[in-house]
Amino acid sequence: MTSLLATQLGWVDGEQLLTAPATDPEKFADQCVRLYSDKELWSRLREKAFARVRDECSPEGFAENLGTILAQCTALKSDERETADANTPSGSQPMTFDGD
Repeated sequence: MTSLLATQLGWVDGEQLLTAPATDPEKFADQCVRLYSDKELWSRLREKAFARVRDECSPEGFAENLGTILAQCTALKSDERETADANTPSGSQPMTFDGD
């Protein structure tokens, strides 16, 4: 995996995977050979990666994350309506569009 992608995912080189810079195909190939030829390293990284995926991608975790996202969306929509109401002159109705 590239170093950048590992950083974005929060995974640690040597902990759950091996990384190489996207600009260094030789290092990437070396890491592939290293992983392929070291059974203990393969097993350790494999188990830690599976555990990480189980933790981050469980149905319970997915439902919790989705609930958080939906709650944030609802709060944002509510804030937008309050702002629109505050900016509407007295006695007039805010403009609405189909689907609102």
